[in-house]
Amino acid sequence: MVERDGDVWRLNVPAWADKARKGFALPLKGGLGVIFKRRQQARRPGLELVFHRGGQLMGKFRKSWKAACTAAGVPDLWLYDLKRTASRNMTGAGVQQNVVMRIMAHSTDSMFRRYNITDDSNVADAMEATAAHVGAVEPDFGPNSDRAAVSRRKEAGALFVAPASTSSD
Repeated sequence: MVERDGDVWRLNVPAWADKARKGFALPLKGGLGVIFKRRQQARRPGLELVFHRGGQLMGKFRKSWKAACTAAGVPDLWLYDLKRTASRNMTGAGVQQNVVMRIMAHSTDSMFRRYNITDDSNVADAMEATAAHVGAVEPDFGPNSDRAAVSRRKEAGALFVAPASTSSD
């Protein structure tokens, strides 16, 4: 059921429609909010369906999904492909893991990791961000710095062990 809460539209998924059988509410903003607002205006009084044809269910989800994907030119698209994309997009946008998990209805970290697939571009971005961070940090060469500690250990001979003598005199 979709309802308005001030300027925000909220999708309330009942427990019977939730795989985890808990139910949840999802605030809809931006493009989704516009779509649901339009659907709400087209809704018949007393009808709980958001998407319908003449007040009736649109049909079996899988059949409707396949027809919609074929019409859109992506016949092999799976709904779970979109869940992965949504998870990656939210993570890439800096949304915290616990928030992504709530939106995606993931109850465990392993589910989050299953959908949040990492590729080479993620690793490259992480390396670039780390390099930028390290480059922005001013080196500390004071008496308690790591570099000073290494110098003290080196002077004391603690870092380098001389190879054992191999002569048999």
